[in-house]
Amino acid sequence: MTLLLAVTAACRFTGDACLMLLFGGCGLGAVAGPAAARAVCAPCLRCAGRAAALIAFLALLALLPLQAAAVGNGWSSLGDASLTWIVFWKTGFGQAWGLRAVVLALLAVLVCVRFRLGPVAFLAGLGLALTALTGHAAMHEGWLGIFHHGLQALHVLCAGAWVGALPAVPGLLRQLGTAGERDVAVHSLRRFSRLGHVAVAGVLITGAANTLLVVGAWPVRWSVTYQMLLGIKIMLAMCMVLLAVVNRYVWVPRLAQDPEMAIAAIRRGTWVEIAVAVLVLGLVAVLGLLQPV
Repeated sequence: MTLLLAVTAACRFTGDACLMLLFGGCGLGAVAGPAAARAVCAPCLRCAGRAAALIAFLALLALLPLQAAAVGNGWSSLGDASLTWIVFWKTGFGQAWGLRAVVLALLAVLVCVRFRLGPVAFLAGLGLALTALTGHAAMHEGWLGIFHHGLQALHVLCAGAWVGALPAVPGLLRQLGTAGERDVAVHSLRRFSRLGHVAVAGVLITGAANTLLVVGAWPVRWSVTYQMLLGIKIMLAMCMVLLAVVNRYVWVPRLAQDPEMAIAAIRRGTWVEIAVAVLVLGLVAVLGLLQPV
């Protein structure tokens, strides 16, 4: 991997991860109710949310000159204003970048002026969905292209709802041991579990369909870098699903019998799931820059 490709992938990873945190975390607080929202969106999380929105916007800003460098002569084209303008004005990437820049600028202003869970989650989700305008979904035209773009948007939204809400779970688990906050934590965790089932199913179904549309078959040709990384990504995603299933159907039922052990096990499983999710997002950032065949 060249340095330019690595830096571009790092910007993609950073921006997408920040938007997922905002979409999943704020979305969980918004749908779980006012009391749960206060629990999920504590002051420290509000500060982290403001930082995430600003970082996502800055990471997006960096992608335009990096794309100009990629289509030009490498690092020597990084500061070429005329080439950057051409990429912005006359390419599909530039037009999609412009739409995302408007959305993320609004998001950055919103989190700094008034941090409201619903609007923040909406704008973060819109910023995620717009990533489908670029990448491999652009390989098709007509109705198939529209379908593929929509499928990719649904895939990233389901992934964002699942992965982005995970960091809130350890905090909710801590509240289970506090008498005044236990009911709120239980309600939030139940809502997360119900919505998590839908999000995980959506990730698996849309991911399988996207794979067939991009590769044309299952990624079994590991001599091709794209298919090798995609295969690793699929295996890691299945590990995440397994961890989620164990947490929900093995440890949650044991909360009544041995809450201390069950909470500790769920917390460990959640942190491992988050770590695996970071690896998956890193692979996704690289895969979007590679040719599938």
